[in-house]
Amino acid sequence: MRIRPPHYPGAFYHVMLRGNRKQTIFHDDGDRRHLSRLISRGASKYVCEVHAFCWMSNHIHLLVRVADAPVYRLVHYFATLYANYFNQRHQLVGHLFQGRYRSRHVTHDGYFLQLVRYIHRNPRDAGLVTRAADYPWSSLPAYLGHAHVDWLTQACALAYFGGNRARLRRFVELDQDLVEPWSPDDRVKRPRHVPEKSYPPSRGSAPDLDQLIDRACQRFRVTREDLVGASIARHLTLVRCWICQAALETHAATLSQVARRLNRSPPALSKSLRRNAARLRKVNG
Repeated sequence: MRIRPPHYPGAFYHVMLRGNRKQTIFHDDGDRRHLSRLISRGASKYVCEVHAFCWMSNHIHLLVRVADAPVYRLVHYFATLYANYFNQRHQLVGHLFQGRYRSRHVTHDGYFLQLVRYIHRNPRDAGLVTRAADYPWSSLPAYLGHAHVDWLTQACALAYFGGNRARLRRFVELDQDLVEPWSPDDRVKRPRHVPEKSYPPSRGSAPDLDQLIDRACQRFRVTREDLVGASIARHLTLVRCWICQAALETHAATLSQVARRLNRSPPALSKSLRRNAARLRKVNG
């Protein structure tokens, strides 16, 4: 079951969208350009920042920072319009994308940097090019000054490399792993003067389990005693599922830890999550 991550204004998300049954979602460069235009419009409409992207033949990657609108609004906007365009242009019918998109909340600086590397290395790892910088349909050529993408936000990622594009390129192409994102051994410096709104959220910005339970009690007007009690009323079950979903997506606790705190069995809580997936989407919608 895919669970929509909690929405945090100002947070970063890694978005992945795959073709249905791994089918091709681009037939030519015209298709890729059209998707780029739609994401540009969507980013403007929902006040999002795009920090990295890559269009592969059967899937796409995005690293975005959201504002007040949740990330799913951006994805729904461009995915729906692109699927309609693609089917009409190529005289096809049916679903273009495989179910719901996947997204992950980027919780710390190291994760942000690893995604910058991972997204840009996709074409190279797939054997499409020898060097990641040679692939024209990712944001790396723009980062290196070889292309212009006016809807790409570059300041945040470049700040980790002192604005040096060659150092960013070496970081993407090299195979060494990062221990700390600003380790001198990796030739990556932690940025000193990045605007506050451009920093990836730190792990400490995510709530812990107690804070999530308090938030749920306030939002749904229930008490902790209600949540740990024996009642299996539908509204209480939904609140427990909401807490579990939020805890899993923010890494605040495991399902077993949430179950123990709410006086539930892990299998029963997992089953409730699956049964209430649609209701949770409406609550978060």
